[in-house]
Amino acid sequence: MKQLQVLRLLVVGAIATGIGACASDGLLGPSREPLGAQRGALAAPAGLNQPKAGLEINYMEFTIDHHAMGVMMAQMCVEKAIHEELRELCQRNAEAQSREMAMLQGWLETWYGITYEPHVTPGDEQMMEMMAALEGAEFEIEFMEIFSRHHHQIVQRSLPVVDQAVHPELAALASQIVEAQTRDIRLMLSWLCEWYDSCHPRFGEMPAA
Repeated sequence: MKQLQVLRLLVVGAIATGIGACASDGLLGPSREPLGAQRGALAAPAGLNQPKAGLEINYMEFTIDHHAMGVMMAQMCVEKAIHEELRELCQRNAEAQSREMAMLQGWLETWYGITYEPHVTPGDEQMMEMMAALEGAEFEIEFMEIFSRHHHQIVQRSLPVVDQAVHPELAALASQIVEAQTRDIRLMLSWLCEWYDSCHPRFGEMPAA
């Protein structure tokens, strides 16, 4: 339980780092809001009255929660994985998803006046405790099985948003999530096959030959 509390604090710090990274990369304007959010706010109909507001709000809130769990899992992986390739994938995911969470929180507030903090369910906490008890190959196998399913879930939620989002910034981010996380699924399936002889297909994807 103590480890989960530490991980939650790391997620909060990672979101703050993501906001800072957006600022240092020139993604925040003078008002300290993402430039994309400012452009979208000017170009789009007002707030909750605009078309498909519910789709955007639901997706952004879901993705913030989903990414919060993803960051916690990725940070655990960075500490426990035994293959450098997997540690690098996890570090990349922790950084990218922290940045994306900060962007989504900014857009929710700018476009819809919603302040949203991530939520982790009791079931998620139990899964984290289970993974925390594993080591070595057992951890890597279980982690890649769970993390690839986690990726597949957000890919499926992102696909409709690519075509239906009102704000082009959100559509672009959803497309980026689909591309990046599909690539990571394929990598993890190939590693499960190569490292642990677990070569059956998942999510319509075959492990790399």
